[in-house]
Amino acid sequence: MSENQRVRRCAALSLQPEDRMTLDFAALLGGREAVRITQVWHATAAHLGHVVELDAAMVEALGLIGESRWQSRADVAANVGTDRLRELIDLGLVLVEDDGALTHRQDSRLRDMQWHSLAAVGHMFSRWSGVDSVASQNESTIRSTEDLIAKFGPPPPHFHGRPVYSELTRRLRMAGAAGATTILGDWGFSSDEHPHGDRFGRIASHRPTYTVYIDRPDRVAEVWPLIDEVTAEHAIVTSLVVPGYRERAGDTEHGALTGV
Repeated sequence: MSENQRVRRCAALSLQPEDRMTLDFAALLGGREAVRITQVWHATAAHLGHVVELDAAMVEALGLIGESRWQSRADVAANVGTDRLRELIDLGLVLVEDDGALTHRQDSRLRDMQWHSLAAVGHMFSRWSGVDSVASQNESTIRSTEDLIAKFGPPPPHFHGRPVYSELTRRLRMAGAAGATTILGDWGFSSDEHPHGDRFGRIASHRPTYTVYIDRPDRVAEVWPLIDEVTAEHAIVTSLVVPGYRERAGDTEHGALTGV
């Protein structure tokens, strides 16, 4: 080691404490507190790409070493201890000027990009690793939109970007309808469509839906154009007169079933 060397802390670093719990069986059998808690620190440095475990003394030493200016190695060693400094250098969290190490070059590249420290750490530790997207696509046999529909079925019907049942319910409420309920089915089909429902791996729901709207005949007639518009491209719509109707909500009651 040259006394003329200079060192500094890496630029993009995040520290996270963790309570590590272990069980002391001797204390457990003796009727004493058996859970032992030891605090450890995890250092995530963007230029390393892996997590480094530290103890409290090493974290304190890191806090005493600046990350912007190069400092004399001898002065830093006098401040944090020679062995502690050498350990932090070996871990790649403290860098030596002009030593040609890969960690030094990677840290310098991040500094040149002027990346925000937390953003750099978040990016480096959330990247995919060992994933071949082309090979995965070939294995799935899905190479086109037609292949996607053949395997998972057609997408659920939408009206102006919303599911039909959602838009229908929203518009009925805005129109002052008495009430509407949507029921989600598990599996179903209509006409010449393939059976559809939810399958493992799907993000969007393809379950069939059944929306029931109950109101007075004159009100149904008023909102019928609204229903017709929303269901113009995809839906089965039926209308019938129910022989009796009663609604209760707390102390409020509408309709009656007498004489039915």
